[in-house]
Parts: sequence; structure tokens; C-alpha cells
Amino acid sequence: MGGEENKVVAPLDNFSEREKELLRYCTTELTYKEIADKMGISPKTIDKYREALFKKLQVHSRTGLAIYAFQMGIFML
Repeated sequence: MGGEENKVVAPLDNFSEREKELLRYCTTELTYKEIADKMGISPKTIDKYREALFKKLQVHSRTGLAIYAFQMGIFML
């Protein structure tokens, strides 16, 4: 579908531990505010991590983050 087969999947080594933690939370139904509370950081910091992940993964939504997390096996049950 529309160029997605050409996307490069970034290796997990390119992410900080906090970015990986956010990726795991993105596979849940928690809001970004609830994620911030669980991670012990401000919602604005979540916004910064999210924007960094969007850029690194070349995605534009939480769905894109969740798809990547599932592909890499870093989801929460």
C-alpha cells in the first residue's frame, strides 16, 4: 500500500529507555496524560518524546507508534 513497503524500520538501539517505555504505553488504551502520570513525567515531556518518536519512525500518529511497537515485540498486555 502506498509506499509503506519502502519504510525503513528503525532498530530499537536508536531509542532511549524512556522512548521505549512510551512505545509500550502507546499499545494501551491509556491517554497521554495517564501515561505521563505512570511514567512520573509531565504531559509536555510526553509530547516531546512522542514527537521525537514520530520523527525517528516517520509516522504521524499513535497508531503508527503502536504498529511499530507490535512489530518489534515491545507491547504491554
